[in-house]
Amino acid sequence: MRITAQRLNRATLARQLLLRRQPLGVVDAVRRLVALRRSSPPRRTSRCGTV
Repeated sequence: MRITAQRLNRATLARQLLLRRQPLGVVDAVRRLVALRRSSPPRRTSRCGTV
């Protein structure tokens, strides 16, 4: 199965809770987003240490 850019975009938005409303409390939503951030690879920085 080949994934299109649009499907990848939609999946990313859904994981970030941005695609549709979710029945989550604030604490659960923040936990989910923090876990998502921790699972992503670190961003590359320039030589001066800023992005």
